[in-house]
Amino acid sequence: MNSKMDWSKHQLIEELNDTAKIWRLKKPDTSVQSVNFINIDGTLLVTGDYGRWSFCREFHPGIEDVSPHYWLEKIRIGSTQETGDFDAKYLQEQIKDKIETLIETFEGDYQNENFAETLQFYKDLQDFDDIEPEYISYVNGDKPSCLDWEDIPTGKKMNTSLEVIFDAFNEINRRVKTRESDNGKS
Repeated sequence: MNSKMDWSKHQLIEELNDTAKIWRLKKPDTSVQSVNFINIDGTLLVTGDYGRWSFCREFHPGIEDVSPHYWLEKIRIGSTQETGDFDAKYLQEQIKDKIETLIETFEGDYQNENFAETLQFYKDLQDFDDIEPEYISYVNGDKPSCLDWEDIPTGKKMNTSLEVIFDAFNEINRRVKTRESDNGKS
């Protein structure tokens, strides 16, 4: 993600107790552009200037950068919030990018069973133009087992507020990893 948000002036405030874990990115003396990540009862609530979002998984900073598609899946399971609007042209761009990445990844190992199955799946997806329900039905029924759900093009441009939130995820991860590394816990 790259929302172009500058986090350099934001403080990371952590409140960790038996009931909830809270990570807050905020500028000193103001709540403008603040983002709060609240783990409670197995869920993550994100609040602040970029909306209120509910995810059906907890956030645990300090790992690699977050996978936006993984988190988009978790927002859809636990709520009816819309993460973006279906765009057939954007879907075709996503599929094209997936095919190019797949070919680059396998670099000549085109006899690989996962390559062939995945390439055919992505090519089949190109047949869908602007019929979102039919596309979703096809994907749900014919997704190759070698693909994770976050590898499936959605045809949805992400909500700008969510881009900022995912960048905030990564900023918290970066700061926690840096702190742990500085303390010799890497």
